[in-house]
Amino acid sequence: MTSGSPSHGLEIAARMRPLRIGVNALYLIPGGVGGTEIYLSNLVRALAEIDSANEYFLFTNLETGD
Repeated sequence: MTSGSPSHGLEIAARMRPLRIGVNALYLIPGGVGGTEIYLSNLVRALAEIDSANEYFLFTNLETGD
């Protein structure tokens, strides 16, 4: 499999049926986890910027907050 750029996969995905992608954030407690919390926050923010074709659902609990 070859690709010319990182966005190549997103271009292909845009032509396909949108996916519904679930992200498990049940373990996150703001300010209490550290690196994984920062990683997931940045990942979700970056996906929102580059992928408008798919739907993302974050599964959280009451302790996770907004």
